[in-house]
Order: sequence, then structure tokens, then C-alpha cells
Amino acid sequence: LLLRALTGLYLDRWDPAFREMGEGLVGEIIKAEAPNGLATNINAPYGPLYKDDRSALAIYDWWWATGDEAAKQAFLKVMDYQYRFHRAQRPPTSYQMAALFLYSIAYEWTGREEYLRLVNQLMKSGVAGQQRTLAEERKAAPDLHGLATLPYRNLSVNMHYLLGMPTALGALAKAERPIPPWPAVTPLRGYTADPGY
Repeated sequence: LLLRALTGLYLDRWDPAFREMGEGLVGEIIKAEAPNGLATNINAPYGPLYKDDRSALAIYDWWWATGDEAAKQAFLKVMDYQYRFHRAQRPPTSYQMAALFLYSIAYEWTGREEYLRLVNQLMKSGVAGQQRTLAEERKAAPDLHGLATLPYRNLSVNMHYLLGMPTALGALAKAERPIPPWPAVTPLRGYTADPGY
């Protein structure tokens, strides 16, 4: 949270003091030699895996503001770690879930097909999980001029539709061929489903 605040302050004033504070903080947050690119002492007492998607989002924001290459590499390392250990399989519109946005960015930077496949699957899961469409909500409340009649599910869902969905749709729209399903479970080579008994 502090890094995101410093990033915002730096962008607001372009004050070198805020950049210097941010650089010091980023130096404490990212560790290139760590398995997931994050220092072990962040998010104490829970550790570097606790809310690591939020750490990735803050690091991405810092990269966007400064072009810091170490931040970009740490972001990619967090995303790779999450992918390899299946830490992104939550509903894409759950509480503060930014996987659609983060993996879309990771795909844009790396071109890794598996990231695009995951974005596609998360997008489908997010849409399929909605109880009512926007059109259905508008029929129930056709007057959109009053705050009480605006379609609303909860803050997290609305935030991620505004952040994650457009970014993911942009990445998916650039695909030049159909995107195969993301393999939630992949068989081991040489494995047979028949146990032989």
C-alpha cells in the first residue's frame, strides 16, 4: 500500500523526493534471488506469498511510473511463481482479485501462451459466474439517473470489471487464432488412467 501511495505522489508532483523514497522501498520489497521475486520480510507476519498479487500490482504501478527494469523483472517473477504453483485459480471477480489484469500484462510482456490461456479461462469463469446480465439489471431498473438504481454487485466486482476485464479483452482480441483451454489438470507423461486392477 505504501508503494502505491508513493507512486501516486510521485506521479502527481514529479517530486524527486517521492521517487527516491519509492526506489528505497522497492529495493526492500523486491529480491531478484527469491523464488517469487519478493523479499521474505514483506507482508509480515504472513510472509511474501501473502497477497502477492497485490504486491505485483504495486510493483507494476511503480514500473509504469518509472520504467524501473528491476521492478518489471520482479513483477514477471511473481507472476511466474503464481502460475507454476497454481495460485491464480480463484474466481477472477472475487475480493480484490486482479489476475485478469496481471496475467494480461504478463502475457503482453512475455508472449507466454499459457498466460493468455489462463486469461481466457479466467474471463470465461468470471462471465459464467454472474447471476444476472447488465441487460437484465437494466430492465429491473431502467432509470440510470439515480444512484440507487445503478446496477451494482459489490465494490470488488465493479473494480475488476473496470480494471481486469478491459485489459484482458484487449489481450484476447489480439490473438490471431483460437485460444485452447487452459489445462487445469495435465496428465504426467507415461501416466495411464487405468490403474490395472
